[in-house]
Amino acid sequence: MNSKFSNERERRWLTVARVTGRRGNAGEFTARVASGDAQRWVGLSRLRVRYGNGETEDHDVEHARAYRDRLVVKLAGVDDVERAGRFRGADLIVDLADAPALPEGEYWLDDLLGRTVVDENDEILGTIDDIAETGGGEVLVVGGGRGDGDEILIPLVRVFVQGVEEDTGRLRVRIPDDLRDLNRDRSV
Repeated sequence: MNSKFSNERERRWLTVARVTGRRGNAGEFTARVASGDAQRWVGLSRLRVRYGNGETEDHDVEHARAYRDRLVVKLAGVDDVERAGRFRGADLIVDLADAPALPEGEYWLDDLLGRTVVDENDEILGTIDDIAETGGGEVLVVGGGRGDGDEILIPLVRVFVQGVEEDTGRLRVRIPDDLRDLNRDRSV
């Protein structure tokens, strides 16, 4: 999976997980949760399935349970392996109004998209265009802002990402100069 999130998203919906496969023979499937915290989503009663072609379907959730970093889901009316298998690769999304509250200082990844990114010197680095999945975790794809047309890739880890400024909504980062240089000199 190259990217879990798209800049072309509906503001009202939050991407929860991507279906990875079916489980058992009673119509359950597993989904990798974007936040890594599957337990947070066990109380879902309704969700929307968004396929790779952009089509969506709304479903009632019969039950959901956490299994490690995965969510095991059984949708109402999906009662066999074949029907569950058709969801593989689809995203599970929920209405933001149905999403559980997050602890203070935590944000949904979807809510970071479009935010202005500033460094510790208040220099605007650009806007978060995407959040890409790499083998080591998520990376913020920051575009524009500097006028050079280049993207900056910032690992989504606390050592670099300091947080969202509540008064301005900007994401403050602290990145070392060598990371900036690496991002600027990718034409090699």
